[in-house]
Amino acid sequence: MRLDQTFRTLLGNEHGNIMLTFSLAFPILLGAAGMAVDSASFYDLQSRMQSAADSSALAIAKEPISTASERKSSIS
Repeated sequence: MRLDQTFRTLLGNEHGNIMLTFSLAFPILLGAAGMAVDSASFYDLQSRMQSAADSSALAIAKEPISTASERKSSIS
């Protein structure tokens, strides 16, 4: 059998097409789901870190401004 005849026979045969389509699409779908989970985790972490940075900036801003001599005496 020649190669072109074999290829035509395979293209004309419809048995197992669903399994072939699923086996080709499943890794892509699994990778997309994994990327969705990773990106959701990244954005959650980024949001929590930004909230912590905002809280620390507000805490520092609420402290009264001290002079250089007051800071030196508080360290000693």
